[in-house]
Amino acid sequence: MDNNKQPQNRAKSGLEIVLGDFQKGLNFAASNPVFLLPPILIDLIVWFGPRISFHDALREPLGTIFSNALSQLPAALRLEYAPMFRAVLEGLRSSNLIGTIALLPGSVPFLFSGNLPAGAPIPEIQRIEISSLAIFALLFILLTAAGFVFGLFYYSMLTRRILAFKEKLTLPRFMIQIRRFAAVLVLLALAVVSISFAFSFALLILLQMGQFLISIFAMAALIGFIWIAVPFLFVPAGIFTDLPLKDAIAVSRSIPANDIIGNAKFWTITFVITIGLRNIWRIPESDSWMTLVGIFGSAFITVAIYAAYLYRYKTQLISTLKIRHFLSGIQLREGTNGKQSNGQ
Repeated sequence: MDNNKQPQNRAKSGLEIVLGDFQKGLNFAASNPVFLLPPILIDLIVWFGPRISFHDALREPLGTIFSNALSQLPAALRLEYAPMFRAVLEGLRSSNLIGTIALLPGSVPFLFSGNLPAGAPIPEIQRIEISSLAIFALLFILLTAAGFVFGLFYYSMLTRRILAFKEKLTLPRFMIQIRRFAAVLVLLALAVVSISFAFSFALLILLQMGQFLISIFAMAALIGFIWIAVPFLFVPAGIFTDLPLKDAIAVSRSIPANDIIGNAKFWTITFVITIGLRNIWRIPESDSWMTLVGIFGSAFITVAIYAAYLYRYKTQLISTLKIRHFLSGIQLREGTNGKQSNGQ
């Protein structure tokens, strides 16, 4: 008998389970290329134009606001902040309103979100200049809403395909998802505002006590933010699987406690892959055709990471249910034994 032979039914380690979720995500992206098309098409539209500039619409009102603000400052601060205000006004010349389609969380995923291309490999790109503040506001709202709704629709359809949902995504069901996700964004905005006020107040006090205390406070604030945010990272998965918002939050909060180390590894790997590859995809200049490699690569990784996120959600949900079933069995046996002892 070979003593060196490894048992075939060896239990997988936590890291192997996490990597297995990523492997499933990569396999899904490779076998379902149709889901790569929406991010690719949006990247191509943003890349090749048209450019919608709002320089003329905002130059005058922003210039007036900046002038009034500078007039209220002492001479020394006026000299310090004037170049910054001028840089903002000059930056409006390269503005592109199309970027607002990725303004809200849950919006359309694409490579150029947050860093719109300055050029393209074609000779001329159509440029549309908006001079009316009312038209700018209307387009801003429409493009932001369109990106948000289309992004939720894309993620919802992707969720149903990955988790093999039998129920179709009907319009009433999708509208419920939009309302729940919008409620999450409102709660998130309120939390950010509240935390920002508290952070600013504490920072003003610590400014009088030295740089060392500020560094310690910033590190503690970052750890606290991660500790608060992690339990809610699976709320979108719950919403896209048609859970009520209260249940989606409850399930998301129960998942990290089920496997703290495994989930920490999952989010660390996700962060490293997403940020690292995003920087690699953006190495070519926007006027080079090599940017196409980044566009296709970004779409593939986006789908793969989201699929891994859902597989992780499914795995952890099943583990949580098994643990609860096991604990309920123990409680049931203890209750039965207690009754038998009392009867004796």
